[in-house]
Amino acid sequence: MDNIAAPLRGTVLYEQLSACMMRVATGHECRALSICRGDMHLRELEPILTTVANALRVEFPDDFHKRCMYAAWGVRSLLTDTGVRAEIIGGDFVAFVVSRDGTRAGMQGFAHSKDQCSHFWVEASGRLIDLGPYFLPNESSYEVVQMPAVAWELSQQLPRYLRYRIQKRFGQDAPLNKDPTINARGAAFVERCHGIAHSSNVPSKFPTWIVTGPASVEIAANRKVPWAIGATRFARRSDSADVPF
Repeated sequence: MDNIAAPLRGTVLYEQLSACMMRVATGHECRALSICRGDMHLRELEPILTTVANALRVEFPDDFHKRCMYAAWGVRSLLTDTGVRAEIIGGDFVAFVVSRDGTRAGMQGFAHSKDQCSHFWVEASGRLIDLGPYFLPNESSYEVVQMPAVAWELSQQLPRYLRYRIQKRFGQDAPLNKDPTINARGAAFVERCHGIAHSSNVPSKFPTWIVTGPASVEIAANRKVPWAIGATRFARRSDSADVPF
């Protein structure tokens, strides 16, 4: 990560391919699907993630997919408004990806930054919450199928197809960046999120789907969602050498 003024780090910093991943590759376009249901917190979370994703596209039209710091700020603030205690986490992140034509698969994400956190996400109500995987297709070195956002139950072990490594936890008022200009822009972005959230035209459904745990991936695979099919196969056939951490 060279540019501190681009908080989500402008490139995919990590990409790993393996023979196992090539065997599990599968291709088709992912249909819109929402498995994030049946729990009041999740019903509240889906429009929050949709709101933040929309705000990123408005605020940063050219590189919205590179702004995980701002996404974390927005998600934390909107969750806090609902009475949910939320904490921002910084560290590394990689996820399984599969090409649209089914010929390539690998692990991509943001990792190995020495001087600062490569990625930011949120923990709240016993869940790891992140828009990062959803945005990976915009940053991939090859065209990949659509991917879900994450609201993973922390009581469930993270699978090989979705990896997070914590580097730092940030308190409620702790700055995520030393640059006051970036922090000020973050505050303005949060205000934009609140403005969108309080408008009357916020979609209630997330554009793709939200993965909440192994069961949601299994359901999605049964519904022929390409990423879930590939991730399920990867989980069965891979070993620790196929993931970076």
